[in-house]
Amino acid sequence: MTPPATHRGSGMWWKRGKGIAQRGQSVVEFALILPVFLLFLFGVIDLGRAVYAQTVLSNAVRDGARAAVVATRTNDQVVQAVIDAAVGVPLTAANVTISGTRQPGTAVTVSATYVFVPVTPIISRIVGTSLRLTASSTMTVD
Repeated sequence: MTPPATHRGSGMWWKRGKGIAQRGQSVVEFALILPVFLLFLFGVIDLGRAVYAQTVLSNAVRDGARAAVVATRTNDQVVQAVIDAAVGVPLTAANVTISGTRQPGTAVTVSATYVFVPVTPIISRIVGTSLRLTASSTMTVD
């Protein structure tokens, strides 16, 4: 590949001017695409946060159901097990419910709800200002 000619002629000035125009065009294109790209990026981050919260919630209620099938655990201990397992999702005792008699051979269901609040306005317009995430797990008492 041969380099462009370096002679002094009118063509050189024309090439230099075209390069400046192309750089200016690139800046304008970047300025137009940047807000769209950032909204998309933060939307994906919000979606990832919601999936993370749902996964943590599911794992926490499964751990709570495991704790509930142990006969020596009280309901308060089961609720605390769910709250402790929900790392990164701020749960309170009011968000966790336990249903079932906890007698051998019966089923115990542990449920939890969490209100996820998206940060990005585009996600807020799709799902609303908040999204209620729920998870439940049922296990049989031994």
